[in-house]
Amino acid sequence: MKNKRLLGIVLILALIIGMVPAFSMTAFGAADESYGSGTAEDPWKIGKTNPGDMTAWVADDNTTLYIRGTGEMAEFNLEPWQNYTPWERYRYNIKKVDIGEGVTSISCISFMWFSKIKQVIIPSSLKTIGWQAFYDCDHLYNVNFPEGLETIEQNAFKSCDRLTNITLPSSLTRIGEYAFYNDENYVVHTVFTPAAAGKKLRIDLNAFKYMEWYYANGGTRLYEKDGTLLQDGQSHSYYSNDELTWRELPENNDDISLTTSDKDTTQVLTGLKTKITSAKALKGKKAKIWWQNNSRADGYQLYYKAKGVKAVIKNIDDEETVKKTVKKLRAGKKYSFMIRPYVNAKYADAENNAVFDETLYGEWSEAVKVNVKK
Repeated sequence: MKNKRLLGIVLILALIIGMVPAFSMTAFGAADESYGSGTAEDPWKIGKTNPGDMTAWVADDNTTLYIRGTGEMAEFNLEPWQNYTPWERYRYNIKKVDIGEGVTSISCISFMWFSKIKQVIIPSSLKTIGWQAFYDCDHLYNVNFPEGLETIEQNAFKSCDRLTNITLPSSLTRIGEYAFYNDENYVVHTVFTPAAAGKKLRIDLNAFKYMEWYYANGGTRLYEKDGTLLQDGQSHSYYSNDELTWRELPENNDDISLTTSDKDTTQVLTGLKTKITSAKALKGKKAKIWWQNNSRADGYQLYYKAKGVKAVIKNIDDEETVKKTVKKLRAGKKYSFMIRPYVNAKYADAENNAVFDETLYGEWSEAVKVNVKK
């Protein structure tokens, strides 16, 4: 009786195991053979409308992935614990992705977590780079963005910390949320190719963490909705959704210059700001200042000055601090106080593996005045 019961349990377990999908044995392992085997003789078929319209294969040394064909790429598996793409097992081998003319899209998650990729060749036929297509490819430093490209979707190159020099085409109409946001405070040196006057470019929330803004040549320039010109060589911290417009430059180009602070000679990181929330005089020729916390700041600079008194700028090297007592002020004087955040950013030469540290300062707040007690 016990043997029959044991046999029944074994049979039930066998039945349950037989019902478990095969992914438990192949997760992130062998490529899905339903696409093909991934050789030049038997490439993966990855066309969206007709699978045979687009093929992909890995070179004999497993370091280069070739994609050839026409139209859109198939959407790949988003289910957890499944092979996301047919070339998943080459994640730690592929160093270069070569996409041929005729391909119009790179699908979402196509190369997510492919940490060895260094270079991607994109054809002029490409219109869209999908969501998280190259997410966390932390060795990727060389991507050509050709004319004809229209959309770079959300997280497309997020956490690609070595991708710090890019040139974007005039055909681009949208850069999605966190598209070029990196985790290591690297400044992305971004060159925009001028487009026809009136053309729009939407930059979504946090598309960049820190960037320097340049134009490839003369012609039109990008303006924000309020008419603010995004200047050549300007540092920017792009936090909010914004639709920009390409416009002709005014005849007087005196405003085309680096944005600098009127309180010192440091370049301003546009978009990084805070404000003074309260200020009051204290006994003993003191004043106490409170300001709004900026979660991105690594610290703050406090500026104060009174008529006939030399200006003072003090660094507050603690991102958590939101108040400061200022001492040794002149009694009977009216002081103006301003505050600004700063970040400890990095400039990187990814190809040569060199990193340069630099402090980037945000915008000064509006001045708050305090009458120091006698």
